[in-house]
Amino acid sequence: MREIENIRCEAQDNGNVNWDDDLTYFCEFIKQSLIEQPIFSEPEKEKIYVIMNYLKECGVYAQRFNDGKISDNDVLPEKLAYTKDNLYDIICDFIGRLQNKHPEPIKYSINNSIKR
Repeated sequence: MREIENIRCEAQDNGNVNWDDDLTYFCEFIKQSLIEQPIFSEPEKEKIYVIMNYLKECGVYAQRFNDGKISDNDVLPEKLAYTKDNLYDIICDFIGRLQNKHPEPIKYSINNSIKR
């Protein structure tokens, strides 16, 4: 839950200006962790996949812009950050359902490169 809230806060509060590889990792971790769960149907897994890829796509686009790889003249501001709550809330709801069904933490390996 902390990871999706980090992604949401970066987009809504900062417009993804601080997007980095940690946030990209969070998107992938959330996506993989949720779609591997048998409690979700295939349509739900597809929804998770699409949402998390879209949020990551916005962040990576912002990172490319902030790194100077996209010029001011070429940037599409609507692609920099998704700032509405609905997509983040949907993912939070999936996380909540998972927590309700399986209260034990999801196993993960510590990634020492994560700074956040």
